[in-house]
Amino acid sequence: MRFTAFLLVFFASFSLLADQQEWPLWRGPQKDSISQESTWNPQALKNNKILWQKDIGQGYSSVAISENRLYTMGNKKRKDIVFCLNASTGEEIWQYSYECTPGSYPGPRSTPVVEGNYVYTFSREGHLFCFFAKDGKVKWSRDLKEAYDFASPTWGFSSSVYIWGEMILLNLGKHGIAIDKSNGKTLWKSDPTSTCGYATPVVYTKDGKDYALMFGQKELYLVEPKDGKKLWSYPWETKYGVNAADPIVSHGKIFISSGYDYGCALFQIQGTKPELIWKKETMKNHFGTCVLIDGYLYGFDGQSHKPKDCSLNCISLKTGEIKWKEGLGFGSVMAANNKLIALNAEGKLCIVEASPDGYKEISSCMLKKARSSVFWTMPVLCNAKIYCRGSEGELICVDVKK
Repeated sequence: MRFTAFLLVFFASFSLLADQQEWPLWRGPQKDSISQESTWNPQALKNNKILWQKDIGQGYSSVAISENRLYTMGNKKRKDIVFCLNASTGEEIWQYSYECTPGSYPGPRSTPVVEGNYVYTFSREGHLFCFFAKDGKVKWSRDLKEAYDFASPTWGFSSSVYIWGEMILLNLGKHGIAIDKSNGKTLWKSDPTSTCGYATPVVYTKDGKDYALMFGQKELYLVEPKDGKKLWSYPWETKYGVNAADPIVSHGKIFISSGYDYGCALFQIQGTKPELIWKKETMKNHFGTCVLIDGYLYGFDGQSHKPKDCSLNCISLKTGEIKWKEGLGFGSVMAANNKLIALNAEGKLCIVEASPDGYKEISSCMLKKARSSVFWTMPVLCNAKIYCRGSEGELICVDVKK
C-alpha cells in the first residue's frame, strides 16, 4: 500500500511538471510572442484577481520563466538587480546586483534568457552575465562596452540575448557581435564605432542555411551568424535612430516596422538583396513588436509620447491594408490560443479575439500603477498567469486560470 501511494504521488507530481508551460526567453519559446498554452480563461479578467505583486526596481525588462522560476531585471539606487522569483508566489529565490547607471528612462531594457542550467542577462551599459540558474552564482561575465568601446544608442543597449547553437548573438556595433556562451569569449564582432539599433537579433533558416537579421540604427542588416559576414543591408533611417521592434520572418518574407511616422514594409528575401513588396504607414511600431497570426499582423501603432493618437491595429501581411484599429492608446501585445493579450501604458489589460473581422474584447481590467509608471513592456502569459511590468518597478501577476 505504501508503494502504491508512492507511485500515485510520483505520477501526480510528474503530471504536474509535464503540464508546466515555459517562457524562457524574450518573445517566448517560438520567438514570435505567441504562447501555445490553451488551459487558461480569456474571461478571467472580469474578476481581476491579482495573485501577487513585487517591486523589482525601475526598468522595462520582461520576464523569462522556466521550471516555475521567474527571471527579470530592474534598477535600484544605481544598481541593476537580476531577480529569480517563484513564479507562483513572487517569493524571492535569489538576486544578484552590480553597479549600472539607470540613465534616461531608467533601468534595463533587455530580458533574461534561460537555457538549461544557465541564465543570461545583458545591461543597458553592456554588462553581459552568465548565471547558474539554481542559485545565481556567476559562471562568467563580460563588460563589452569597456572591452570594445561600443557606441551606445541614446537610450542604452536594449538587445536581449539570442542563443544560436553555442553562440550568444547581440545587437551591438554596426551589425552585431557573437560570444561563446560557455566561457564569454568573443567569436566575432562588427565595427564598434557604428551605433546599433534597439531590436533583438532574429535568426531564420532558408534552404537549410541560417541567417541573422540585425536592425541597426540606420539600416537592416543580414549577416551570417557563424562569422558575422555582412550579406546585405537595406536603408531604414528613423528619427533618433529608434529601430526597436524585432523583424518578423514568414514564408520567405521579412516585415519591419518603426515609429516616428516612418511606417512599415514587407520584403521578399533574395540571395543578395531584399526586394521591397510594399511600404506603408499602416503600422508604426515605436518599440513593441507585432504578432503575426494567420496572415495578419496585430500591434500598437503610434508614439509613446502621443498616446491619444495611438491604436491597436490589425493589418494584412500580404498588402499592408488596415483591417481594423481600436483606440487603446500606446502599449504592447502577445497572443495565445487565437487571443490577443494587450496591455496599454495606463495599465488596461485586455483579452481580444485575434481576428481580422473586427475588434472584439472578451474581458479587461485596470491594473494599479505608480503615478509616474508606464506599462510599456510586453505582458507574458505562462501557466494561466499573466505577468505585467510597470516602468517604476511594479511586477504584477494576474490569475487567469479556468
